[in-house]
Amino acid sequence: ILFNVVNGFSPLGKSRNKGIISFYTVYLWIIYFACVYLIVIAVGIELNWQQVGLLLIATTLSISVPAAPGYVGTYHAVVIYMMVSVFDMDLAISQSLAIILHAVGFIPFVIVGAWFFAKSSVQLAEIKNV
Repeated sequence: ILFNVVNGFSPLGKSRNKGIISFYTVYLWIIYFACVYLIVIAVGIELNWQQVGLLLIATTLSISVPAAPGYVGTYHAVVIYMMVSVFDMDLAISQSLAIILHAVGFIPFVIVGAWFFAKSSVQLAEIKNV
């Protein structure tokens, strides 16, 4: 796994845009962190910023594991494990948070993707041939 992670950075070494790529990477992680942090606050769970960061890292790693489409199951299991076993939170609240985090991180992309697909010239029958 570590080799694949390191190997994933190899194209960056050949790029002239290392600075901007690094900036957008950090910026994207900050946005993801802010989303998770705000959702945790909205649900009424008291986690500090370090715990939110650890939860974000754990969920990010969980979606790298082969799973069902949409990461159903693995994502939820990691959120629930982290909340119950690591942060000592209530199971029902942890399950609710897992569903909300997954929905917020998944449904908007499905809606936007469906909209762009509907606007494109690609027909559903063409996809079956791919």
